[in-house]
Amino acid sequence: MHSLARRVTSLTRIVRWPLLLAAMACLGCQTGTLIDPTEANSDMSPEILRDNLKSISDSLIQRRIKGEITGEQYRELIAKAAAELVEEMDLEHVEPGEAWQYGEVLRAARNWEVAEKLLQIAVEHAKTKKSEDRRVNDTLRLAQVQASLGKVQAGIRTASEVLDAKPSDSAPILLAVLYEIVPAARGREHDAELAELLEASIQKHLGATVETSTQEGQAFMAARQHHVSGAYVQLANLYDAAGMSSAAAEAREKARLSSSDFTEFLRAELAKPVTKRL
Repeated sequence: MHSLARRVTSLTRIVRWPLLLAAMACLGCQTGTLIDPTEANSDMSPEILRDNLKSISDSLIQRRIKGEITGEQYRELIAKAAAELVEEMDLEHVEPGEAWQYGEVLRAARNWEVAEKLLQIAVEHAKTKKSEDRRVNDTLRLAQVQASLGKVQAGIRTASEVLDAKPSDSAPILLAVLYEIVPAARGREHDAELAELLEASIQKHLGATVETSTQEGQAFMAARQHHVSGAYVQLANLYDAAGMSSAAAEAREKARLSSSDFTEFLRAELAKPVTKRL
């Protein structure tokens, strides 16, 4: 077990979601059942915390799809919800195998400092247990937290640690880099290194393998072209910001080609040797 007593204030263990419930009422949102640990006569487990947060998120996503709230309102409400759930956590003693679940709620609450410590525990535990799925996912989440703390170089180095993942474990990499790490890290004097990470992540995505008989695998295949094309657009922007105009032009051309004939683009890219630009 790992003690975070010096970093985290004492917890009430009484369910209190006034800000969340008020926000949901104003929006007219209907959530799934939220579990009260006082009714269950036990501490709130990490599974219950994550289930509650997912229920809230699902309702808010439906509101966002309908245009009833903006993306920024969604993020603010999720952060408020997660912050209130954090108050129900017993963070003084965390089992290493549960650290990633607590880390998820803390990430949503934007409690970066405590999230970093828990995700570091989670990554080390995954390595010890040789759980490649958890190693990849938790390392990427740790990288996003580090970038959000302003530790951009550390975040880039951390994310780069999963570039050795096998094709069967590589599916999460690009999505985490493109949609979480890049937004947290860009514009902080390391755009060239960030671009290299993104470019390597695109290659991992192109070579990733999934089980196409599953719903998740089918969703991955259906969305692959969209994510890759968008990633090349973002890559061009990063290279522009880094003053690397030639690399930016190449990225824009790849964005065009990948959005046109993805099957041919994929074949051509996979046939090329992997090289580092920087």
